[in-house]
Amino acid sequence: MGNIFVSADDPSKIVSLIDWQSVSILPAFLQEKWPVFLQPPANYPEGLVIPKLPDDFENLDSDDKALCKMEYAQAMRAKAYELSSSLENNSAFRAMNIPRVFKELFISCGEVSELGVIPLRTCLIEIFRDWTSLGFTGDFPYSFSDSEIKENELRFND
Repeated sequence: MGNIFVSADDPSKIVSLIDWQSVSILPAFLQEKWPVFLQPPANYPEGLVIPKLPDDFENLDSDDKALCKMEYAQAMRAKAYELSSSLENNSAFRAMNIPRVFKELFISCGEVSELGVIPLRTCLIEIFRDWTSLGFTGDFPYSFSDSEIKENELRFND
């Protein structure tokens, strides 16, 4: 890369780093992603579910069968990565599986000055609605009225 310098005597020792002006330090759940070549297909079953071909696979034409086989192979590669991550790199696995709304909440907090408060409020409303299913106990620290939720939905859709 040209910005990591190692010792001439011991190449395993880093002696200098340059050009850090574009580096950002973020929580693991914002950095952890599927490797590009292992991106799961749209219908990917997360968790301990083995991917399978569609039930009507035998009735498909040859082009659709080829597409299904390709997506199945892609899903199996992704499943192997997902399961091996859970066993061998559990912190990365947990970071990848943080609910989407928490990632969006973190990002939208930093975008309020550019995009306004509506995306942030939308995330908060989603968390408010799904508080228990997200694993929390007790009540959400703030409650939104039905009229506030409707007004936000109208503004969000504009």
